[in-house]
Amino acid sequence: MTGIDAFLSILHASDVPYVFGNPGTTELPLNDALAGRNDVRYLFGLHETPVVSMADGFAQASGKVGVANVHSACGLGNAMGMLYNAHVAGTPLLLTAGSQDRRLALEEPVLSGDLVSVAKPW
Repeated sequence: MTGIDAFLSILHASDVPYVFGNPGTTELPLNDALAGRNDVRYLFGLHETPVVSMADGFAQASGKVGVANVHSACGLGNAMGMLYNAHVAGTPLLLTAGSQDRRLALEEPVLSGDLVSVAKPW
């Protein structure tokens, strides 16, 4: 079982029907895994701000966990304002961000960063 398979199994077991996202190349394996599923659907947004807002609104309206997926460090940076809003509202929200290929880590790729530290306050 891959990490993506485990992640999607958890979403299914938690009755989470949607992942709201603005993907980049690092999220393609997730999108590929979702393509053949009917239980969890990927809803595309054109920017991270509305994507996290969509997950926030879904969670508030449904009472289920809202899940948003963004592209690496730049996507997380763009999502921070809406992540803060969800935190203040007490929304059950899971935000995932793609990460650069570990083989490139020594070269410090432009879209890399310490994503956990960036989002840690919320």
